[in-house]
Amino acid sequence: MIFGDKNTGAFVRKLVNEFHVDFDDYDSQVKDSLYLHNNKEVLNPELVKLKDNSIIVTKNVINVSALNKIPKNYILYEGIGHEADHNSAYLNTILRADENCYSLNTKTGQFYNFGEKIRLVSAYQARNNRRVIMTGSVSLCSNKFYHLR
Repeated sequence: MIFGDKNTGAFVRKLVNEFHVDFDDYDSQVKDSLYLHNNKEVLNPELVKLKDNSIIVTKNVINVSALNKIPKNYILYEGIGHEADHNSAYLNTILRADENCYSLNTKTGQFYNFGEKIRLVSAYQARNNRRVIMTGSVSLCSNKFYHLR
């Protein structure tokens, strides 16, 4: 697994480029304009205390035919998005943002992407069946973001 965030250095960015993934620029972040309004009653109270909209809530898990269960609850994500090469037969999107999300540079205010075009977790499977999972969120697998409805 390769984890990144807004401070991810050039080495990791070049590494994920080898798998046809391009992280958003430095100081970027995926934001959700509706999460506090729509999900306040079901989220961890510690997360609701955050006044910023830097944590997004999504259920956009791409169905993988080998899996028989899809998470029924929300998945929390804080970090940067990435773009994936649509022409790569070895790259699959596992998690993408909801339609009310957007990715922007927090210093300049420049928008990069919006909605379901933002990839949050992608997987690359090589010809020798070795797999790499890439995400722009260090906190995605943290205990803080573990949430059951």
